[in-house]
Amino acid sequence: PPRVRRVVVVLTDILVLAALVIMFQGAWEMAIDSLKSGWVASSVPIPYGWVYMVGPVSAGLMFIQSLIKTTGDIRGLQEAPQ
Repeated sequence: PPRVRRVVVVLTDILVLAALVIMFQGAWEMAIDSLKSGWVASSVPIPYGWVYMVGPVSAGLMFIQSLIKTTGDIRGLQEAPQ
């Protein structure tokens, strides 16, 4: 039924959001630890912490996009026929 399918989609969206929070936390810790260590790339004079910032930045952007999708799915769930 359409309503059951929409409920499953919303639950899946919530799991994705939770996974992105965990990904953000891990990537943030890795980037900060790397910045504190002062480890610099040998090929270019950039601290690896800045390179590793791609993790939390991308997780944050994916979280925002998933949150937008989730709110749309919740609205669709409220409008779905019983």
